[in-house]
Amino acid sequence: MKRGKGILNGMDGAVYKNVLAAYTHVHVLGTPIWAEGFIRAGIEYKNKK
Repeated sequence: MKRGKGILNGMDGAVYKNVLAAYTHVHVLGTPIWAEGFIRAGIEYKNKK
């Protein structure tokens, strides 16, 4: 998933460290790279515990 310009002067979401918070809906079949990164981040988190 690539950063875009967003809506409302670019204030349509927030990114903080490893967290993406946005109203925008992401369909995993339309963005397989995002889905792979999401799973990888979960595995990395699990392995840290």
